[in-house]
Amino acid sequence: GTDLFRDIHTNEVRTEGEYVTNFTSGGILADDMGLGKTISMLALIASSRYVPGHSEKAMEHLQEKLGAELKFAPHTTLVVAPTSVFRQWEAEAQRACPFLRVHVYYGSGRETSLTELLCNSEPPGQIPNIIITTYSVVQSQYRKSAKSSTARELFDICFFRVILDEGHTIKSYNTITAKACCDLKATRRWSVTGTPIINSLEDLYSQIRFLCYFPWAQHAVWKKHITTPFARGDSAQVYQIMKHLSTTLMLRRTKKMKDENGEPLIKLPPRVITVHRVNLSKGEREVYDSIRNTIRADILDESKAERDIKAFGSLFSKILRLRQACLHPYLVDNHGGILTPRDNAFMNTIDDISSPADAVSALRNELELANKAVPLEVFLSHQAMNGVIQHEEISAVYNRVNEFVLNLSKEECPVCAETLTPESAIYFQPCFHVVCQSCVIDMFEQSNDNEAIDGTTNCLTCRQTVQKNNLLKLHCDWKRNAEGQLKLTVGQFLPGRYRSAKIHALITCLNDVRVAEPESKSVVFSQFTSYLDLLEFALLREGFDICRIDGSCSEKQRTTAKENFFQPCRPGFPKILLVSLKAGGVGLNLTCAKRVYMMDPWWAYAIEEQAIDRVYRMGQTADSVHVTRFIANDTIEDRVLAIQEKKNSM
Repeated sequence: GTDLFRDIHTNEVRTEGEYVTNFTSGGILADDMGLGKTISMLALIASSRYVPGHSEKAMEHLQEKLGAELKFAPHTTLVVAPTSVFRQWEAEAQRACPFLRVHVYYGSGRETSLTELLCNSEPPGQIPNIIITTYSVVQSQYRKSAKSSTARELFDICFFRVILDEGHTIKSYNTITAKACCDLKATRRWSVTGTPIINSLEDLYSQIRFLCYFPWAQHAVWKKHITTPFARGDSAQVYQIMKHLSTTLMLRRTKKMKDENGEPLIKLPPRVITVHRVNLSKGEREVYDSIRNTIRADILDESKAERDIKAFGSLFSKILRLRQACLHPYLVDNHGGILTPRDNAFMNTIDDISSPADAVSALRNELELANKAVPLEVFLSHQAMNGVIQHEEISAVYNRVNEFVLNLSKEECPVCAETLTPESAIYFQPCFHVVCQSCVIDMFEQSNDNEAIDGTTNCLTCRQTVQKNNLLKLHCDWKRNAEGQLKLTVGQFLPGRYRSAKIHALITCLNDVRVAEPESKSVVFSQFTSYLDLLEFALLREGFDICRIDGSCSEKQRTTAKENFFQPCRPGFPKILLVSLKAGGVGLNLTCAKRVYMMDPWWAYAIEEQAIDRVYRMGQTADSVHVTRFIANDTIEDRVLAIQEKKNSM
């Protein structure tokens, strides 16, 4: 008789079709972030070993299909992980499963021949159970394999199992990384990710393709039955298919799930998420509106109706600048004519700085200047030589300041009425009247809100005009000289340049925490490393102990920063960790913190959720975890939130 083929989704009957047998075992482990996916996979590796005669059939099928002679590594699982976390796999394996043999195929570890290591006749007890490598290594070897057959070592071996950690890394199916991972051979395949879908259903397709789950691993089939119907609003059909795929291939447990007794799967403290809205200052708003108006003009320009790829690229670049302008004007330069000379005046007031790199360099120079403290008597002599005070006034001023410091605990700031301390007191010169540090910053910001920054304010006591570079901060070690006077040194205090609406809001929050919960630790996330530079400077100026992890950190630097952050709270050890969203949003365990600050929203909330779950995860022992998301009012960030909600609805 004639063979008939029926499409189980469309019920279409054909006389031609492809009979597909799925020889691959595996799936998608999509547990919520922080629920121990790494440990789950290690448990699978330890408990599910090679059984002679079972996996050979799958390998023979692969050889027949590919027409290639593969070497079988029956005792080995290949783990592919992001560069930022692959060492964590090694550490977890050694801690939880010390009986497993691990080889890191990275750096000097690549000098070892995998074929000789895994596929020879050595006893199983000498062959590594786990090979750990990175996406960059897989991609690099895949590229080189097109030019040389000797560079195909990862692709000429059929592993017992291959695991993609952070499997959403291959969400774009047509990228080199995704193609390289799909070309890896194994009898069992797993994708491990807490966010299987980030932007669209196409994200899931790439992982289905990696799993070799036919017919859905064919893009034409996926597009016909999922992508196209979903785009036209036929969600009922798509829902049925996705339900089939999720129940067949995916294991997902969330923090909200409960067991048969109604108890949470894991006990975590409550998590409180607050959206903290800030208003841009007048200067920031001018910069933002200028960029926004330029983008709007480009879109409405009929002469640019037929846009090419380059034009769209320019538009996306300006949208990026628009998002950066919500954070700090320093992040926005004059590339592409975004800002006119008049609009750029806000930034020209800071020594004509026009790039984030120059701005950060200048700010760091200011920090060095402020830290160069000299003895007060030397400073006063220098001021007398420059005509700021009279020579005969030196002794009187010195004694007055000395006496003032001794009685500082009885003095109050004339603005906020808070008791002054040597750490908080800022002295105006030449009058040497005093205001607390926070109020000085506010005074300069308020006095310059309506104009370009001119660096002046008025002393509240005597109304003298005070230049920004005439602010002094005294340092006292409470030791006395031969005359019984305190040994005082003085340094310059330079407020204002590092501040923006969001930085001011963050510092206010951190100062409140520093008073109410002095032992509390915080993690601050941003997707822009140049913004982290500004945050780092601002927080150092406020006296916070901080550390930092971003893409420029070496493996050793990341480890050191994390170890220091986990140290008990004491002077010299950080209470605040600055982290770039891309470099630190995955693979970090930061349960020693209880507060998270998200400085800027990402297009997909799942990425922010990943970052938050560096803190809110198994092992968190705080009574509660607080998350603050800073959003600039009346900006593109409102639109980003709307896009997040749309993606979450999928």
